[in-house]
Amino acid sequence: MGDDSLIGGAGNDSLQGGTGNDILDGGAGNDSLQDGAGNDIYLFGRGAGQDTIIDYDTTAGNLDKVQIASGVLPADVKVTRDQSHLYLNINNPDGTADKLTLQYWFYSSNYKVEQVVFTDDPTTVWAVAELNALANAATEHADYIEGSAGDDNINGLGGNDTIVGGAGSDTLAGGAGDDLLLPSGEGWSEGIQKGANRGRSQYIYLAACLPTWRLDTAYPRRRKRSKSTGADYDRTGTVLDSSYAAKKIRLPSQNYGY
Repeated sequence: MGDDSLIGGAGNDSLQGGTGNDILDGGAGNDSLQDGAGNDIYLFGRGAGQDTIIDYDTTAGNLDKVQIASGVLPADVKVTRDQSHLYLNINNPDGTADKLTLQYWFYSSNYKVEQVVFTDDPTTVWAVAELNALANAATEHADYIEGSAGDDNINGLGGNDTIVGGAGSDTLAGGAGDDLLLPSGEGWSEGIQKGANRGRSQYIYLAACLPTWRLDTAYPRRRKRSKSTGADYDRTGTVLDSSYAAKKIRLPSQNYGY
């Protein structure tokens, strides 16, 4: 109970705050930082190691923050994600890297840390909307990207990407690389653009929540001067009406783990 300040040492620490507005600093080492109710601050920076935050707070209007230490600017922090977790990555000049995992950040709003702020740039505040946008931005590397509730147009660019359409009628383009496309929205149409990854595998996994859907595919011609649009692939039940679709599309009944 109360407002606590918890500071770890050079090893791998486990710090757990209670009710109140706490400050948690794991220090060096790979630390576990856990807190609950209250407006809490988690400190992170160069040399912090591979830290993990679990912040579970059901209080409406609470404001938890990650405070990035001096010596790190917004341009030094790369925001990434997977299905459930948010990651803040800092690459150091000596070739090492520090990583902060915000566990279950995408799983539930109860696990949200609401802001990332910078000691050396107090005018920059990454709130939930900015963190979502940064985490879902496509790069030339392997990305996990998830669409919004609306109609999205997502291009994964390079790298072996996982792209989830989400709700809405979405257009998903894997780009180069071996990409996993998951058109799992509730809309009628999911457009798939086959990337310029000739000789590689690119599969489309369909979610069980789509009782009826249509896929429109587009792919570049060999000379890359123009695009050709393939036939629509309609499915009701478990039947695919195209040999191309049968090779590249995985139905929910095929149980590929998605």
